[in-house]
Amino acid sequence: MGILLLLALTPLAAAQINLRVLPNPEEGAHPKDLHPRWLRSEAARHFEAWQGKWADLTTRKDIEARQTQLRLKLRDSLGGFFERTPLNARTVGTIDRAEHRVEKVILESHPGFHVTAALFLPDPKKWSPPFPAVLVPCGHSREGKAADAYQRACILAARNGIAALIFDPVDQGERIQLLRPGGGIHMWGTQGHTHAGVGCILLGRNTATYEIWDGMRCLDWLCAREDIDGSRIGCMGNSGGGTQTAYLMALDDRIKAASPSCYITNLYERILELGPQDAEQNIFGQLAWHMDHADYLVMRAPTPVLVCAARRDFFDIRGTRDSVAAAQRVFGRLGHQGHIALAEVDAAHGWHRGLREAAVGWMARWLQGRNEPIEEPDRLPVLTEQEMRCTPEGQVRQLPESRSIYDLNRELLRVEEARRAPLWTQLDPPGRREHVRQICGIRSLESLPYPRIETKKLSREEETSLEQYVLWREDGVPLPVVVATPPNIGLDPPVLLLDIEGKTAAWKRAQKYLEAGRIVALVDVRGSGETRQTGQRYHRGQGNDGIDVYLAYLLGKSLLGLRVEDVLVAARWLREQYGSSEGSVDVDARGAIGVPALHAVFVEPGLFRQARIEECLEAWSDVVRSDHNQDQLQNAVHGALRVYDLPDLADALGPRLTRLRPADASGRAR
Repeated sequence: MGILLLLALTPLAAAQINLRVLPNPEEGAHPKDLHPRWLRSEAARHFEAWQGKWADLTTRKDIEARQTQLRLKLRDSLGGFFERTPLNARTVGTIDRAEHRVEKVILESHPGFHVTAALFLPDPKKWSPPFPAVLVPCGHSREGKAADAYQRACILAARNGIAALIFDPVDQGERIQLLRPGGGIHMWGTQGHTHAGVGCILLGRNTATYEIWDGMRCLDWLCAREDIDGSRIGCMGNSGGGTQTAYLMALDDRIKAASPSCYITNLYERILELGPQDAEQNIFGQLAWHMDHADYLVMRAPTPVLVCAARRDFFDIRGTRDSVAAAQRVFGRLGHQGHIALAEVDAAHGWHRGLREAAVGWMARWLQGRNEPIEEPDRLPVLTEQEMRCTPEGQVRQLPESRSIYDLNRELLRVEEARRAPLWTQLDPPGRREHVRQICGIRSLESLPYPRIETKKLSREEETSLEQYVLWREDGVPLPVVVATPPNIGLDPPVLLLDIEGKTAAWKRAQKYLEAGRIVALVDVRGSGETRQTGQRYHRGQGNDGIDVYLAYLLGKSLLGLRVEDVLVAARWLREQYGSSEGSVDVDARGAIGVPALHAVFVEPGLFRQARIEECLEAWSDVVRSDHNQDQLQNAVHGALRVYDLPDLADALGPRLTRLRPADASGRAR
């Protein structure tokens, strides 16, 4: 049972005790890096399969079948789209310039969900309507459509006879979703997208689902205009607008030419080095079903695509070149090598003048039949943010009866709750457990490999023995364990003690069990205690695990599911080493780790006798119902609320479960 350490159970000893099991970071790889290292190795394994997918496609029939498959997969992971409701579009202002005109527009992509946009129209004296048009989704600028570079691209298009419709994405420009009581901005951009994304994930959608739908509804409005030729539509955007362009050109057949800028690289290699970006850039399972950035370029090949890139971008230019080269091979097999190209500038991230000129030139070539250089004048009549404003007070959320992305998620939640309740009731207990296993990605106890056990060496003290172990999971992730055995052992089963802060934070709770003669195993599952992350960028307000969560998400997994398996492996080992193979264990969990503990007891009821969960989220639906959530991304499971909610699991456990001070979506214990 390992080498023993004897300690007196005094308050001073408890305060001074060192429960570290793993080596210090300076002695080797940091324990927190081992889980993301495994996730990246899984991505590398899928990368090899992805490389073979397109290499094997040599005929038009094979390529078209692959395109159809990818589009269906992408739509499914986005959760599908919505009913086309009245746009209720209205022009709220016009501004005339010497060579173009700007119409400011508000439309509703959903009832009450306002989209602010500006249409840059060519001079009809110089260019004859109906005009070809280009949709311009905005990148991550606070000013949204009013950003200088984005206006310049639109003006350049209009001066060359192409209408340009630019719109604010959610949480940018005039579409900030969360405002302070006085009208100030609570959060915007990447933080806002990821914050809203938690509820979207639970409902089986994505922040991208709403962004794409906004773009599609803008196209509906654009194509319905008499002065626009709906058969000659393009799409171009930079950064986050490049992301949206990639999605829209893959999914909307109306787009006849596209130019994503400063986004396309590759996921399997370059993005995983950088780390997954904010919510809308992560499509559930796309690495597992083998879709990389190159696939956006070829999903509707041979539709013409110009990829724009900056050589010193954080979106690695090597990945950009690799993706374009991979796409060029597919375009070549279709006999359209000239329908895809790459434009580069030697600069950092941004829609630079040379890229704007290249993008507009590409649109002129494929929408107008003009194959000539496009030059941007040094001075363009860019409007101020105030001049570009569509709403009276500068924000759609201050319009009467305006709805937010959170309102739309709440509406969808009500639909899902009404639909799933009878389905859950009809299932027997084994059927419910199987549904939970499938959606969370939890293997059965019988199929979970036994860990490799490493016994750690310690000194001796008095009265209570402490044994240190590392349970090495088959994926290379360590579970550090300290087993405390009191001098007089009673008849109750051992206790598995979990805490999101780790073993040291759980030690105080261990005292009552030891005093009662219980064996206690303090365990750090992945992402807690000694393996806890210390902060990952782009995920402020969502704990320390954002990159790990989204790495798993891209692989079609959930961090929650992986943690549940850690709990099961540790509980089985504890039962067999310190109980009896026929017996069970109790589990005591505090904080966010309580959600995995609840799932573990639900899916393997024979392994556990009782569960005590403290300061843990009470219901996933609370996350959707609230505008504000804190540190809930780590336990979000894609589409879970389509099947069940946490109270369904708690109700099934009945008196075997004790819940203390349940927490709301903001993490506050009630």
